[in-house]
Amino acid sequence: MELIVKENFRPSRDEILADVAALEKELATELPAELKNFLIEAAATYPEPGGFDILDCPDAENDECFGFFGGRGDGYLETLKCYRGRIPDDLLPIGYGSFGDSICYLLTGDEAGSVWYWNHETESPETYADRSNCYKCADSLQEFLDGLYECDEEEEEDDEEEDDE
Repeated sequence: MELIVKENFRPSRDEILADVAALEKELATELPAELKNFLIEAAATYPEPGGFDILDCPDAENDECFGFFGGRGDGYLETLKCYRGRIPDDLLPIGYGSFGDSICYLLTGDEAGSVWYWNHETESPETYADRSNCYKCADSLQEFLDGLYECDEEEEEDDEEEDDE
């Protein structure tokens, strides 16, 4: 799995491995190899480019990944506990989207391994247990990573201006 990342704050490999082990213990399951390798390699980094598409989301057609969770501070276990009860249990938050939204990996079911966008803007107590405020981005983690693209700054400015109106 190749991903060009710029390091933000990168904890030691031992800290990352301990964070992943704690996550697996909390979930009481061994994570799929693809996901586990990703969590270890991408912890506390951000992709460049970071733009990605969101399918069927009423508020956005695309977004930008502002970084991946992991390591110290915003470790996987801490992140999971922060979102528990808000993000459906079958989704694991793996990265930051815009304005408090999260990029998630689907752990179980027919579409296990797919990547989803959790939109906190449409969050409500009714959405906590379902995926009505979650939107598919890719059928697999590799498809998500392969689909990252450079965001058009002019397009981002247009989106910001529309939000201000």
